[in-house]
Amino acid sequence: DSVTTIGDLVFSQCSSLTSIEIPDSVTTIGSFAFSQCSSLTSVEIPNSVIRIGESAFQSCRSLTSIEIPDSVTTIGDSAFSQCSSLTSVKMGDSVTTIGDSAFFQCSRLTSIEIPDSTTTIGDLAFSQCSSLTRVTIGCLVTTIDYNAFYNCSNLRSIEVSEKNTAYKDIEGNLYSKDGRVLVQYAIGKRATRFIVPDSVIEIGKGAFWNCETLVEMEMPDSVTMIEEGAFKSCKNLKKVYYKGTAEAWGLIFINEDSPSETMDAGSGNSCLTNAKKYYYSETEPTTEGNYWRYDTDGVTPVVWSKEE
Repeated sequence: DSVTTIGDLVFSQCSSLTSIEIPDSVTTIGSFAFSQCSSLTSVEIPNSVIRIGESAFQSCRSLTSIEIPDSVTTIGDSAFSQCSSLTSVKMGDSVTTIGDSAFFQCSRLTSIEIPDSTTTIGDLAFSQCSSLTRVTIGCLVTTIDYNAFYNCSNLRSIEVSEKNTAYKDIEGNLYSKDGRVLVQYAIGKRATRFIVPDSVIEIGKGAFWNCETLVEMEMPDSVTMIEEGAFKSCKNLKKVYYKGTAEAWGLIFINEDSPSETMDAGSGNSCLTNAKKYYYSETEPTTEGNYWRYDTDGVTPVVWSKEE
């Protein structure tokens, strides 16, 4: 019980290792310590461990559940990435940082609850968790890095503590607390139409990335910026009903950079720019163009007959 650190790479690629009980003297699990232990099904992390290092359990493809004790403050980059059998993660009440790609491609993970102690969720932290349907975010999170929930193709609900001062949820999607930035749309929703709230001025990086169900959307004239990759790979987006004029649309800064050279190629927002735009007009327009208004129910978009 005098061991305080499990060193880097110590048990890496021990393919016959099926279980491990870490002594309660250990405070640090080093980088790649148990990475690629492909038969590892069970790990007991004692309430002495403070830090789980980078890629500590990466590609432990037989690991089905993990309980992170209250002593742990940091989950390192890629710590549990590609643990493809992982279905359950319980985080302790002291975790402050969830590192980049920490749970990347944990394809069987269905839900995650971020504790109230957490302040930072890293880049790609839960990306490509294809079975993830629900995320709950605690009250102290102030930083959610770009693409934290990228390509979670079944994500249908993001819930944020009402006490959180940086973020909030609206109808299961993630926004800045003031509602001015749409941070992440839950792309697993089955709706084909989405209405961007009137409070929004910015649509964040990768907000709708790879949302294949979206066919049309309604966008307020409050929007002034659409960040890179916001609508990347939204291949079925065909119509945008804009609540302003064509001239106002032309003033929106739409970042056309591709957000990642390692993922999909092509322009970052071409799916948006190539979609057919309709501009709002309460009265019947006298000039040709694509115009729309609300139907008598005040909700349904109706296209004026002078469509090009």
